[in-house]
Amino acid sequence: MPAPTTAVRAVNQYRKRDIYAYLALRYYLENTSANKERWIREVCTSLCSPAYRSGYLSLKHFKEISESGHVIHRDIYIPGPVEALAESTLIGECHSAGGPFIPSESVYSYLPPELTDRSGVFRSYMEGLRRRHRDISDACRQMRTSRVAFYDLKKFYPSIGIEIARNAWDSACAEARLPKITARLGNELLERHGNEFQGGMLVGPMFSHLIGNLLLRNIDERMASSSVRYFRYVDDIALVGSSDEINRTYAKLKAEMEALGLTLHDQSSSKSIAIDAEDWLQGEHDYAGHDGANSWMTLIGGVKSLLLWRPEAADELRGRLNDHEIRLPLPDYISAVREHGYLARARHFVRKKYWRLRTHSTSVNSLVEQALHLRKHLDDQLSSVMRELGSPSQFHVRRHVPKARYRLGRLAYLATPRRLTELAGEASHPALRFHSEVCKAIGTRQVTDLFELGSNAVQAAAQALRATPSPIDLDQIEFTEVTQQSLATAYLNGLEVRTSASTLSHQSRLVQFARGGPDAEMMADGLPFLSEAACLHGLSAEPRHQSILDSAFDEDEDLAMDVIEQARSSLSG
Repeated sequence: MPAPTTAVRAVNQYRKRDIYAYLALRYYLENTSANKERWIREVCTSLCSPAYRSGYLSLKHFKEISESGHVIHRDIYIPGPVEALAESTLIGECHSAGGPFIPSESVYSYLPPELTDRSGVFRSYMEGLRRRHRDISDACRQMRTSRVAFYDLKKFYPSIGIEIARNAWDSACAEARLPKITARLGNELLERHGNEFQGGMLVGPMFSHLIGNLLLRNIDERMASSSVRYFRYVDDIALVGSSDEINRTYAKLKAEMEALGLTLHDQSSSKSIAIDAEDWLQGEHDYAGHDGANSWMTLIGGVKSLLLWRPEAADELRGRLNDHEIRLPLPDYISAVREHGYLARARHFVRKKYWRLRTHSTSVNSLVEQALHLRKHLDDQLSSVMRELGSPSQFHVRRHVPKARYRLGRLAYLATPRRLTELAGEASHPALRFHSEVCKAIGTRQVTDLFELGSNAVQAAAQALRATPSPIDLDQIEFTEVTQQSLATAYLNGLEVRTSASTLSHQSRLVQFARGGPDAEMMADGLPFLSEAACLHGLSAEPRHQSILDSAFDEDEDLAMDVIEQARSSLSG
């Protein structure tokens, strides 16, 4: 039988956020009883109370480089598997209830998935970004003499006070007539957030995104009927209208946000941008060209199709890709496929003409040829994009940074190590620091600078580094919370770290768990998340982290690309 939709959505969503959350979920769901919809809906939701011992794993993720050149980290809080499954259930019930839980059409982030979509708790982020870009372009074409202004909220989720979040939640539950047990679960999650972080909502749990949309719901709905066009993606607000209209609207928005305890960046801030509509329309096709018969998405879709339908071809494909120094991850879907059964899979997919056609046309040769084509195509495009980053126009740079990140993220898998080392030197813009360090680490296998960025940067590179069975080199480093988490992430991924004995002599409990697996003492550790993960892993001669990462939980688990996912989740919001 296929895994429960609630579980698959949670696994897919957290796989894109953090490897620790993903592994804890996988260990929990290995239990036959836990991997049942009824268990998740009844047991996990009842366990998830403020008294439940499991806490959050606090991690330092790379966010950005300051104007003075220092690394700025974002605090990420990873819930344990019980809470992750409980909130997946809760969010699904809220979306089914509709009403206040369905964001306004002017909101483009954290939207409900289609009923049969198992790719995450929310819809794909790219779907919302593309639709917002298209709608802003439509507004600019309709009002060519208008202006387009962008404003960010400061520290959005940490600024949401628990009491004001509770008011928004209780109001929405009453309006949607949610069952009392469902409403109580939301309040218990809010209390857990407040107990962990005195001040606001946590960054990391998926429940925070639902609360963020609820808190801004009245503003979103009011602005949808305003003369100024309004487009919100998480904490990034775009306005289209005349200069006077935008200024008046900004003043109103600022006052309304302050009433909620939130703060918009000043109009004079470097994070605030205002341009003419005609200037915006120069980039109206910026999101075009990523799809098509020979695109990244068709390549990855073809790889997954081959792994599902011809798993015996995985070794041949891996060997051919390695011959060309291409590092695409190829997880083992055999167990997941076996659970579903061949006939059930055939009936499931044969109804989809897209899959049927893809299965017949996909081969090892065609995938390798497509990967080589994309390598050259993306490299050629990147050279052109990089030249544009020298523009004095703030908006022009803002337009082209995502283009550079997109191409660097894909080339991290497709380019040769020598070319990646060159690209790391060429990507000198501060906004590309994450991608530059990832490319350098993959190209040279020297990871010291990467470790300083944080565990998300190490995870982004680890997937590609694992494709080559040779050590990574780590110089003597200062032992900080950030570098210890980075070292643990490297070990979780099965990377052999070549470093000095003194470096390895200072190991946190997290590093010990990642490197050697849990012991009895760790199971009673004072860190609740680590203690629970250790118990779920169980005592064994060798840690099982790599075998879990090498296998798929379910045939509907996404083929995750960590450079892309880790960069997106860390550099946005």
